[in-house]
Amino acid sequence: MIGTLILVAFLAVLVYFLFKGLINIVKFLLFFMLLFILMQFFFKDFFVDVSRVFNLPSITGMIGASANYITSKFFNLQIISQNFYEDRLVILVRNTGWLPLTSFEVYLDDEKVKILERPLVLLPQRTGVIEVEYKDFYKIKIVSNNVEIEYTR
Repeated sequence: MIGTLILVAFLAVLVYFLFKGLINIVKFLLFFMLLFILMQFFFKDFFVDVSRVFNLPSITGMIGASANYITSKFFNLQIISQNFYEDRLVILVRNTGWLPLTSFEVYLDDEKVKILERPLVLLPQRTGVIEVEYKDFYKIKIVSNNVEIEYTR
């Protein structure tokens, strides 16, 4: 009788620790997956190199595509129009993402140009005007803190 109780208690403790161990393993795997996805946001080039070396296009491609999709939802910029006014190029941009954008730089044909007027912060779903020194151009490239957009005419 006492032996049976000790055996049942021992099995209960064993099942408890196995269950706790499995929960910890699942938590570790979920944390590792989350860390892997977050690293994809910040170190995209690293995963491209890993996919070339180890030939894992399906894993890195799938994570990269989902990371790019999520990033494009948070940070997205559109060039609505560009017009010439006296000696200035006026570019109308819209932040279609969910987070604000700052630190704008403008390149015309891959040459950085002086910005005369720009929004300090472009809030989500808002439109802003960027004025730069006029120069004949083929391609406009606007770089912000988290997004880069090109317009070719």
